[in-house]
Amino acid sequence: MAAERIVQHKHCIHCGRAIPTDKQYCSDKCEADYSSIVKRKNLMLIINYAMIGIFILILIFLI
Repeated sequence: MAAERIVQHKHCIHCGRAIPTDKQYCSDKCEADYSSIVKRKNLMLIINYAMIGIFILILIFLI
């Protein structure tokens, strides 16, 4: 029983499709979608840290 050889590849960061090793995304659409998701996550992280900071300040001044 002969084993088939799999061509060297990696997977698209966004959708998981097999792509050549010199690329990170399978298409421009995947790159744009992933970029917007990362920006949204970063914004939410900043908002969460700001809310935590405000909450701590409120606790400090109320106690």
